[in-house]
Amino acid sequence: MNTLLKLLNLPESAAPVIERTRLQIRSGLINFGRVLDDTIEQMAEVVPGERPVGQLRRDARRLVEALAARQQDEEKSWGEAPTDVDRLLRAAASLRSEQILFLEDHSVDQRSGHGDARAIIQHDHNPMLVRGYVFYTRQDLEAAVEHSKLWLGFGGWGFTGTDTVLFALIGALHEAGLAFEASGVSTRVDVHIDWRRRGWATGELYG
Repeated sequence: MNTLLKLLNLPESAAPVIERTRLQIRSGLINFGRVLDDTIEQMAEVVPGERPVGQLRRDARRLVEALAARQQDEEKSWGEAPTDVDRLLRAAASLRSEQILFLEDHSVDQRSGHGDARAIIQHDHNPMLVRGYVFYTRQDLEAAVEHSKLWLGFGGWGFTGTDTVLFALIGALHEAGLAFEASGVSTRVDVHIDWRRRGWATGELYG
C-alpha cells in the first residue's frame, strides 16, 4: 500500500481508499468503470483541493489499473482447478434450476435483504414460478473477501416453506463441495469460502 501511495504521490489519508478499491477489485463482481467512479469519489473526499480534478481522476485511474493488473496476474496463477467461488456458482445454478433465486451482492444488509428479495420476485419474475430465494449482501461479500466467511440469507415464497429452501441450499452446497454451517433456528447459512472469483484475467470486468 505504501508503494502505491508513493507512486501516486498520495497522502496517508488516501490509504483507506486504496484498501476499498482493492476489496472491490478482489470481489470480482464490480467492473472497472464502477470501481473507477467510486475511487474518484472517494479520493475527492480525502484529497480535497490538493490537486486539480483532472489530476485526481488520472491518479484514480492509475490506482485502479494497478490493482486490477495485480488481480489479473493473481487469477492467472490459479490455474484451471475449481475455486470455492466456482463451486458457489455451481450451487447457485443448481438452486436456480429448482426455481430458487440466487441473488449476489444484493441489498445493503441481511435485515433489508429479505424484503428486497421479495420485491424482486414480485416485480422482476413470475411469482407463480418462484419457490424461494437465497442471497448475500454487500456486507456479506466484503466479509467473504476479507475473512473467508460468506453468510447466505434465504427464505421461502408462496407455498414453499423456509425449511424446504434450506434443505435445497444445504444440498446444493454439499454437492458443490463447499464447507458450511447451518442452524435450524436461523435464516442464514455460514459458508467457509476462499474468495477467489475469476473475471479480471478473462477481461469480462473491463467492460
